[in-house]
Amino acid sequence: REGIRLVRELDRRNLPFWINEAADSDMHYVRGYVDSIDITGCDYYAVRSTGTDLQSVGRLVDRWHAIGRGKPVWMVLQAFSWHTMKPERSRLFPSFVQSRFMAYDAIVHGARGILYFGSQEIDDPSFLESLYALTSELAALEPLLVGTTEHDQIRVRVVDDLFDPPGKGVRALLWQRGSDFLLILVNEDPHRHLGVDVSGLEVLSGRNLELLY
Repeated sequence: REGIRLVRELDRRNLPFWINEAADSDMHYVRGYVDSIDITGCDYYAVRSTGTDLQSVGRLVDRWHAIGRGKPVWMVLQAFSWHTMKPERSRLFPSFVQSRFMAYDAIVHGARGILYFGSQEIDDPSFLESLYALTSELAALEPLLVGTTEHDQIRVRVVDDLFDPPGKGVRALLWQRGSDFLLILVNEDPHRHLGVDVSGLEVLSGRNLELLY
């Protein structure tokens, strides 16, 4: 806290403070300094040859919102294969679909920033191309991802098939900037659903829906 106070005193640019934590950093420790910073969040690299848990990204955004008492959350996501840091693990880069899911799952859970770690270790041209494709997509949507108004009346109900396993379901987000809207739906389950019923879209009445990408 004293270090942050000193930097704020010396830095006339008044830049925001962001401290990145591990996914499971101690909450009591973080709460000791969280009122002194502007942005919180963690890094998490979910694609591993020993087991992949993509759904954890959204849950961690929720966790850091709670720890940070509502402060903006930035998530640091995976741009590497674990074998470059742990030679005993098999080579496994995230697929484009996996990277895209993690980014949008973070967004629909309320992440306000996405960064990528490990790109200096990329030795797979196809993974690099897929990461560029994703970040280009996010950059194109940036005007609708920053400085927008959220419509929180949107509701999503999954219509399960008879033998569907229980799961997290589908999460939705509707943002508006000016006269433009962005609707994001993320299936947080590893299986398809029979149907998804989305309500609370009255604000979009009379508009055309364009499916992006």
